Amino acid sequence: MKKKFDVFECQRGIDITVDNLMTLDCIRITVGDRWFRYAEMNRFIKHWLKGGSHRLEVLRVVVFDFFIDRLFDGLNARNSDEKMVVLSHYQLAFNGFFEVVRSDGITAGFTFFNGYFWFVVWPKDAENVLYLDSF
Repeated sequence: MKKKFDVFECQRGIDITVDNLMTLDCIRITVGDRWFRYAEMNRFIKHWLKGGSHRLEVLRVVVFDFFIDRLFDGLNARNSDEKMVVLSHYQLAFNGFFEVVRSDGITAGFTFFNGYFWFVVWPKDAENVLYLDSF
């Protein structure tokens, strides 16, 4: 796919693969109607940790799998309640992330909320709150 968008949203993403996600140069990625596996999200997180998807702020996908241990395989992730995402449009907030840190010090968190797997990259100047105007 190797495309550059600010926002990539695909509600009928049955044919989207994790490899496709890793080639997108986007700020926000949403894929619906495609159930990813934990091992695929693990691959995506490792891709981000190695410097891939450098503009990404938010990845939101559906994950359906029974083997959650595959999500954490080889990741140095810690549980954290310190940071929060605020969905301004819906006046909702959520916290409780597993955090990973890239070699340049940028932190990302992942969690499940409202039926989706969320991978959120914290801007350096955002303190502990990330405001999202639309989703």
